[in-house]
Amino acid sequence: MRTKISDLDKIDENQNVDIKGRVIALRKHEKTVFLDVEDETGKYQVLVERSIFDSSPIRVGDILNLEGHKFKTGTNHPSLQIREYNFLVRPVDYMTSDSETRELILDRANVENTISSFFRDRGVIKVDTKVLSEYSGSSDIIPFKTSHRGKKDHFLRFTMELELKKLVAKTQMPLFEIGHVFRNLGKSNRRSIEYTSCEACIPYLDFEEGITMAENLFKTLAQSYGKEIGEIPRVSIEEICKQLSGKPNFELTDDMKKIYKKQIKKMDGPIIVASPPGQWTSPLYVQDENGTARDSRFLYGGLGTIIQVCEESTDYDRIVRSISDQQERLRSTGRESSVDPSFLDAMRSGLPPSIGIHISLDRFLMAFRDENNIGRVKI
Repeated sequence: MRTKISDLDKIDENQNVDIKGRVIALRKHEKTVFLDVEDETGKYQVLVERSIFDSSPIRVGDILNLEGHKFKTGTNHPSLQIREYNFLVRPVDYMTSDSETRELILDRANVENTISSFFRDRGVIKVDTKVLSEYSGSSDIIPFKTSHRGKKDHFLRFTMELELKKLVAKTQMPLFEIGHVFRNLGKSNRRSIEYTSCEACIPYLDFEEGITMAENLFKTLAQSYGKEIGEIPRVSIEEICKQLSGKPNFELTDDMKKIYKKQIKKMDGPIIVASPPGQWTSPLYVQDENGTARDSRFLYGGLGTIIQVCEESTDYDRIVRSISDQQERLRSTGRESSVDPSFLDAMRSGLPPSIGIHISLDRFLMAFRDENNIGRVKI
């Protein structure tokens, strides 16, 4: 039975073991050969008698099954004395063992598992919704387009929000999804055309409860990296813009929005930025009487939004009107757009009062791995 390398420390000396792994280093001596053998859990030093080695030479990169027993060398180094071995794979060419990729795989798995456990513990159910749609959506984001046998166009999703809302409207169940979204925008160190995202739609949660849930999730994720986050301060977008303008009276114009967007990319946080003007955010979010949207964003690491919390609009007439206005605006720029009629049907049947939570896994990993290039956190 195979023993994982990480379990060798629990095994007594002289006890026979069977390990499998790749040779990542090899040191020849007159009577012995030392190998460093690595599996998915770690690496270990292995000793092979030179006579055994010479009868069936091993190369760096070979994947072996090795049988032997534990002992300590003259320098008191834990090792395995190999009795026999056989080759499982002998690669034609071998790339250096990539510990960075292994670490990234584990980090991404940790983030996804932490998010999934957090939501499951609160009764939120994981689902998988479709990635391809027959409808382009009405957004400033230009979707990627493909076709079915060259006949009917299909579009890669740029959000999971609409599909989750459809399901919540039908079932009243709290749902979340982790998956890929695609955005046909420019690429840079901080922007990609493919993102790993988590989106949740949770009915019968009020806006403040949603912010508290997101804050607890952020702190839980930080703890998984050994970082303790205290109380996170909140500031309104109006306060930030007032400081940027240097004037007590100012207008939230498109130019001010551009200045604000540049500023938040410099904010290390953690900080919660709240209450954007309704025209600066999605028309599918609830707006207060003063015209501000119930939309809060967690900023961290100078990377912009890590988590977004919003209160979803349940006003069917407003939703239809907003989508129609957006389609007309896109049409004026030469772009045609289409909206899934089953989404409108679901909204007509009544979406329960719900909170949406959006999490950028890529930006979180950039912040906590201290990376300034999004490509460095993708597998």
